[in-house]
Amino acid sequence: MQSEIKVLKKDVTLYEKGQKVDKLYFIKDGIIEIEINDEIKKQDSGSVGEWALLKIPAVETVRALKGAKIVSVSPENLLKMKEYGKLLLKIFKSITFRLNFVDEIISPNISPGNAMETFSNIYKGYTFRENDFILHYRIMKKYYRENKLEDAAKELEKIDVRKLDLDMHDELEIWKSILKYKLNPQFGKEYLHRVYSKDSKKRLSYNYFETLVNKENNAFYDLYGKYGLHVPKKTVLIVEGDRAKDIGYLLLKGGVKVARFSEGEENILAVILNGEFFGEATLFNERKRQATVFSDKPFDVIEFSKETLSETFEKSPEFGLKLIQNQLKRIVNTLKMDSILKLDPYNRINELFNNFYTRFINANMTINELSRFANVKISDVIDVTLKRNMKIDPEGHIK
Repeated sequence: MQSEIKVLKKDVTLYEKGQKVDKLYFIKDGIIEIEINDEIKKQDSGSVGEWALLKIPAVETVRALKGAKIVSVSPENLLKMKEYGKLLLKIFKSITFRLNFVDEIISPNISPGNAMETFSNIYKGYTFRENDFILHYRIMKKYYRENKLEDAAKELEKIDVRKLDLDMHDELEIWKSILKYKLNPQFGKEYLHRVYSKDSKKRLSYNYFETLVNKENNAFYDLYGKYGLHVPKKTVLIVEGDRAKDIGYLLLKGGVKVARFSEGEENILAVILNGEFFGEATLFNERKRQATVFSDKPFDVIEFSKETLSETFEKSPEFGLKLIQNQLKRIVNTLKMDSILKLDPYNRINELFNNFYTRFINANMTINELSRFANVKISDVIDVTLKRNMKIDPEGHIK
């Protein structure tokens, strides 16, 4: 038997925080409540018990509110089920709501205000939302997916190269060469050689170009080629309060910060690493952006619409499973970060470095940002970094 129906009576606990869970549970009927850090959220559909996929203890307690009928299934049997991809998408949606719940718990009450104005007072020289490059780049990708290659090439010609830094100029040249290759495939090796440099191998766009010329089948690079976006440095990709455009993002390379801003206050919620999703709540009925996402370094993402995400989960369920596992780890890390922030200042900084150093480096965090994030003095951050033999560059970035 691949699954089993179970009826929970009122107030019966399905599993508790810290308990190892060996099955996933899909809610068929009734209402359950999820308790995290003494806060409670009701849920009447979707899944719980996803920790079975990671084989780690649960971070929440789950119990029936007024009685509930659930379907239990082991991770092994989940793999064998006919609609495996669709079930994974349902699990991903439930985890998205859980992550939002965690963000609500750890984020302090910030007075309503203008997020962009507060952001601009703290961070200088950033571009909000779509700059000239991103606007034309997105349109180019749309034409590219539709195989309208000449229209895609014309769209890139609209970009004012005088406004581009070296990084974005190189990205533009690679995509111009990709389109030339698509129109004239006999010259593929030549076009590829023209954009080669010692740093080009670090670029996802160049790696994608290589797979095309070498006629390699690679599902990841195919997805990146169609929906990938190389974002310029100092870009605010998402602004809290904006009406959502039904797009979520998978970070492929770089690091971004997720924060809320209002009336002079900044509250960093998370630092996103490669393989983690952000902005996903808008794919599941959330109509406004809940946080601001930005980075002072270039980064690469895949943009997912509802349709693209659904198609990806059905065609590549193993990829969908990896996304789910990464989001579960993000919930664990978010709660761990919150517990660390309750320590005394010295231990707070040390434990943040012990657990999240890689995230801080990838997101190009500065000592100012870390002091605001940890709610400690800048001098305390400097003191700890020096004792740990870490370096700080002239702009305050931790190395």
